[in-house]
Amino acid sequence: MIRNLLFVTIVVLCSSCAPATEEKVTRTNVYYDLIGLLNNQVDYLASQNAVLEKKVGAGDESEILEITPDDKGWKEELKLFFNADINKLGLTDAYDVEQLSRIDGGRKLINAARSENQPIRLIEYNFSEKMLESLRILVEEKNEVYTFKKEMRMTFTQINDQTVLSQYSIVGTQAMVMKSDLDFSLNGKIVLNP
Repeated sequence: MIRNLLFVTIVVLCSSCAPATEEKVTRTNVYYDLIGLLNNQVDYLASQNAVLEKKVGAGDESEILEITPDDKGWKEELKLFFNADINKLGLTDAYDVEQLSRIDGGRKLINAARSENQPIRLIEYNFSEKMLESLRILVEEKNEVYTFKKEMRMTFTQINDQTVLSQYSIVGTQAMVMKSDLDFSLNGKIVLNP
């Protein structure tokens, strides 16, 4: 019973800032193509029958799961990352774009919200000389009743000249008026079959 309650709590918390319906959105090419990256990952992981080792936690409870998602399953697993897409028609001027060189020869691409009204506050991509190594997304929503914050990360590896997701995490806090804060986490590790 506690297991099911924990899993439901994590799903609700993680998706509480997600859009209620899947509407057709007019996309732009102003910012880095996060959706293209995620679709490539979904296709590759599904084609490789990759296994997902996932640990979810809320408060003091945690649960470990192991699943082998198909392409729809991977899209569902990465839904919060898909929802962080800022390449939408209404957001063309909503983010500052900054590129920084790293000491190791890599570069960092940062999309920072110009206003606190944007729930996606920051997306940071880290590249080596040849490939995307990691990304980090900060999300924050506030209103009179609650404050919802989460940090989402993805780490990639190179396999046969292809960037492949190796792990991801979502860590956050939900603070509600007259209720205790609730910390939650989700850590996923991708295992490719040899």
